[in-house]
Amino acid sequence: EYTIVHNATGANLINGIAGTLLTAPELSQKTVAVFESDEAALGKIVQEVKPTILVLLNLFRDQLDRYGEVDIVAEKWKEVIKGLPKDTVIIANADDPLIVHVVKSFKGKVEYFGIDDKKLAKKNLQHATDSTYCLECGGKLSYEAVYVSHLGEWYCVNCKAKRPSFTYQALNQPLIGTYN
Repeated sequence: EYTIVHNATGANLINGIAGTLLTAPELSQKTVAVFESDEAALGKIVQEVKPTILVLLNLFRDQLDRYGEVDIVAEKWKEVIKGLPKDTVIIANADDPLIVHVVKSFKGKVEYFGIDDKKLAKKNLQHATDSTYCLECGGKLSYEAVYVSHLGEWYCVNCKAKRPSFTYQALNQPLIGTYN
């Protein structure tokens, strides 16, 4: 039987994850650790924890006061990913063009998840959309379906970059909200 360790209190900075590990029951080969990480803490956490699986959900500009533009965070994450061991598996949100751009630099296995239900789509991009330009070529992104902010079935009108096909489709779950 496996022991699950996670930062249940939401402490997603380095000291919060360290505190979770320090107060956890004895760690062993049968311990599975699941951590939510702050955008800026990801690099340091990955250096210390050495994940076997890294799940990248999305990048939103909710932390502009601390981290700057989401494109800056995306570029920092690209550097983090380049340093991961090749046997790490990345599971990435295909609906987020920023995340797809970030994981292109990884030489190991990448699998994608996303939503494929046009009934959940919004009619237009929202006014606070976080990513409207392709990070590959600078071209304008266009959408077949928008689910939340810049997340959806996207493609670049210039270089033909597009949402990749995905292995895992978002499942029905009891929480309210498209991306829960």
